Amino acid sequence: MARTKQIAPEFAKKFASLIEERLQTTRRAVAATLEMDPAAVNRLCTTGKGSEENICRILTHMNLKPRRILEILADRRAELSTGEARALWKNFRYAFPSNREYMAELCPFPLERVCACTRAGISIRHIVDLARKIRIRHIEDLTELKPWQIVQLYEALANDYSPAEAKAVFSRKTQANTPLFAHLDTFQQRDAADYAILKGDCSGKLLFGIPHVVVAFYTFQAGGEVERHCHSGGVEFLYSEEGVFEIEYKRIRYPLPLTADGSVIVLDAKGSHSIRLSPTEKIGRLLVVRYDPRRRDLGPGLTLQERESRKHARQHGKV
Repeated sequence: MARTKQIAPEFAKKFASLIEERLQTTRRAVAATLEMDPAAVNRLCTTGKGSEENICRILTHMNLKPRRILEILADRRAELSTGEARALWKNFRYAFPSNREYMAELCPFPLERVCACTRAGISIRHIVDLARKIRIRHIEDLTELKPWQIVQLYEALANDYSPAEAKAVFSRKTQANTPLFAHLDTFQQRDAADYAILKGDCSGKLLFGIPHVVVAFYTFQAGGEVERHCHSGGVEFLYSEEGVFEIEYKRIRYPLPLTADGSVIVLDAKGSHSIRLSPTEKIGRLLVVRYDPRRRDLGPGLTLQERESRKHARQHGKV
């Protein structure tokens, strides 16, 4: 069982340094400013003992960003803990502790089996589609399937590939040295014109299904434009691979255009914005990445046509 230690000397040393470097004052002065017990501030700076409330008050007074405060608190929790709890708190500051864990997050079933399928030349989407046909709802762990489901899935794969390749999917032990290389064809590609109004000679593709992320790639000819639109959340990154683009955000046309000089525009995706190829340009290529830290699943959602149909249905119902 993991136990909690009483002191956190590494935290104390870091905390004392932060007070000295960022506030450039004494511990007693900090206590007086925040109306705290000087002894409580001193304990935090010497042994790391004290309340998280006091720690947060002092760190907030330093104008540290919330994420940085959270990281400091997590590091302290890790130092105070032992065993599994210490390992978990130590990795808390990272979205994913390792490359393997993040890659596993992208896969519809265990990473090792996905990599084994890729090594054997088996399409991951093909396996998922076959599973749906035989009414397998959860394919997260192929070894937990019922016998008749395994037989059906194996026979279908052996028919499309070969018995030897099909075994790679169901082998209870995948090779430990299987490279972490996965050919994922399970993401959902959509036409951008289904979700945004594209004016002139403009086209694009959207890629859904990546955790927390939607990727879009647009090509523009003279006069091309993505009309004003917004999203439910997230941060959008705009990068020009070719061409000059004019961005309007919340009806403000910003003076500096986005050019193919390596610069990136970052904006709150909730705000209404439009993108158009500069009138001086004949061709453009634009990469747009939307990242939403609060939502893992960013599915395609309703198309413009589906939204219009629902709107019409509601209006018809009121009449």
